[in-house]
Amino acid sequence: MRPFNKSTPPKIIEDNWIDWGIEYAKKRIESNHSHEFRWASVNSKPVNQHILQDLLADTDSHCSYCDFSPLRGSSEKSIDHFKPKSIEKFYLDVCKWENLYIACTFCQGAKKDSYNDLLLRPDEVEYNFYRYFFYDAETHEIEVNRHCTDDDKLRAITTIMIFQMNHPDQTDSRRISYLHYYSTLESGTKPDIDLYSHRFIFE
Repeated sequence: MRPFNKSTPPKIIEDNWIDWGIEYAKKRIESNHSHEFRWASVNSKPVNQHILQDLLADTDSHCSYCDFSPLRGSSEKSIDHFKPKSIEKFYLDVCKWENLYIACTFCQGAKKDSYNDLLLRPDEVEYNFYRYFFYDAETHEIEVNRHCTDDDKLRAITTIMIFQMNHPDQTDSRRISYLHYYSTLESGTKPDIDLYSHRFIFE
């Protein structure tokens, strides 16, 4: 998880997210919580299509959580609701800018509707990968930083579990990126870090 600064809300979100949240909450409650979320349409285009480029710009077109890139096609450019839209206390946040993150297919599938107040956000104030984690360059696993505070350890453990950071697909992806990066470096060429997935392992 690489830190980034979240941009200001696009006007379409700033002007409408409260009303859309109220409408969604009402439909969920009236349907006994079975109503499925659908993005509203503005000018004949779903809102997610209006805001997709803003979210991608925040992360340089990488996944907000694992930093995978490139994100190809619509299935690899999905928008995650950090506080799940299926949980009643978060219904009103369904279109809140601070609750929306671009996510790859793996991270969407791993996280699903899981949430915990300890879960780390990549745009959290003072978030730093190495404050919470340690990257093992041999196993390509992400471990808890043994020197961090007990509270930070709990947050790191929670984040590793919910995002399945050490799933074989993730460790293999980091291994490939790591070997490619250092092979390029050893050839005498300076790698462009933004062309690699999981940029935090090179910083």
